[in-house]
Amino acid sequence: ARAEGCPWDEETCSEAAERDELETLQWVRAQDPPCPWDQRTCIAAIQNGNINILSWALDNCCTWGMEAVEAAAASRHGSLEMQLLREDFDAQVEMLGDEVDHDVQEYFRLHPVHESRSESASAEAEEESAGAEEQSEEVSDIAVMLLLLDI
Repeated sequence: ARAEGCPWDEETCSEAAERDELETLQWVRAQDPPCPWDQRTCIAAIQNGNINILSWALDNCCTWGMEAVEAAAASRHGSLEMQLLREDFDAQVEMLGDEVDHDVQEYFRLHPVHESRSESASAEAEEESAGAEEQSEEVSDIAVMLLLLDI
């Protein structure tokens, strides 16, 4: 397809994420050289509620920045905000550097939301069974984050 002039750039990956085409995204990233990607892949997954693509992209070191956090905050797709924040938050804060306000960094260092994969799966199962009470806790964490981000 590349030999025929098909696009092979960041837009290719973000389009796959937008269309919920995980296999396509995995394939283009597995090629040599891999199709480039950037935070637009995460943003497209977030905006379309494609949690499997978001998880896979983050697990495979797709970058994300404040635009992705803002997209998650604005999304209407359940707990994407928390999923994004659970993904190696400390490492991501280092990557974002000055883009993340010091107060936001300090809040999440004092109130960690990331968990190991197995703990995350257990927590999600407990969350579903606990209902509104735990959702309320998530909402307050998100609300604090949004206030600190001044969104």
